[in-house]
Formats: sequence, C-alpha cells, structure tokens
Amino acid sequence: SHIYIYIKTFPFRRNAHSSFPKVEFSVFWIGQAFWVVLISMPMIFVNSSSVNKPNFSAVDWISIILFGLAVLLAIVADIQKAAWVKRGRKGTFCRDGVWAYSRHPNYFGEILQWWACWVFAFSSGEGFSDVQWWFSILSPLFTMNILLNTKATGIPQANGASLKRYYNKCPEEYAEYRASTSILIPM
Repeated sequence: SHIYIYIKTFPFRRNAHSSFPKVEFSVFWIGQAFWVVLISMPMIFVNSSSVNKPNFSAVDWISIILFGLAVLLAIVADIQKAAWVKRGRKGTFCRDGVWAYSRHPNYFGEILQWWACWVFAFSSGEGFSDVQWWFSILSPLFTMNILLNTKATGIPQANGASLKRYYNKCPEEYAEYRASTSILIPM
C-alpha cells in the first residue's frame, strides 16, 4: 500500500513534468519478489503441507544438521576471507582455513543450504510421487544456476577477469593452487 501511494504521488513531489519509472521499478521489485518465492519454495511447501508428522524422521534430522553445517561453512568461509583481506591479503590469494580445500567454500555452503531445505521438505509431502515437492527443486537449482552460471556473480565472475592479477603476480603458484584445490566442494 505504501509503494502504491508513493508511485501515485511521485510526479507531484518533484514537479508536474516528471514521470516515475514504473516499468523499471516494477521489474526490480517483482523480480526480487519472484526470487524470494522461488528460493523459499521448499519451506513454503513444508508450511503449507497437510501431512501431519509429529516427529522428525532420520532424513529430517540429517537435512537439519546438513543445513546447519552448510550455514556454518558459509559463515566461516566469509569470516576467514575477511580476516585475510584485513591482514593485507598476505600470500597473494587466500588459502586460509576452508579456502585451502576449496576455491569457493562460501558458494558451496550456500548451495548446500538450499539442497538441505529441499531434502527436509520431502517428509512434508507424500513421497517421491509428490509433484509439489518435485516442483520445489527449483529452489536449489536456481541457487546453483546463479552461483555457477551467472556471469555477474558467483564462480564465473570470480574466475573471470579478476584471475588475471594472480596469473600476473604468481603464475606458477596460482596454477598449482588451481590444479590441487577443488573449485567448489571442499576436498
């Protein structure tokens, strides 16, 4: 309601000749709303399910623990990277903590969170034949697509032109790091 009033009164606030960029505004906000609904689909499915199960199953507990570990991994990776940057980026590229096992552990944690949510949603449905549960797979697939395939963010952006600085400063060392360190899954 506040957004509607703002849109309707915007031209009168500045001057009578200005027009509010309605299309851009709508695309921006509707796009974000679509994104939120899409990634929330497994939890929307859980909360709207008519299946009544008073106790968590083993699969539920595994997915809850996996979700917690994934969140922890993403947080730890971000903290370790921030600490490395704060110390002056010693060593040219980050190999501290989980970054020694993966070149993108924070992205792996984020992706794993949404897969854990999707697995958790399984018990709220009617098993493998539940179409709504299968439809909610769009959540982890969308997250993976954003982080693995979108040039403006995620791994493609991190592995793009920004790598040139490593190849210019320490080509052999960085080539060895790339060859010996998983791009996504910590190993």
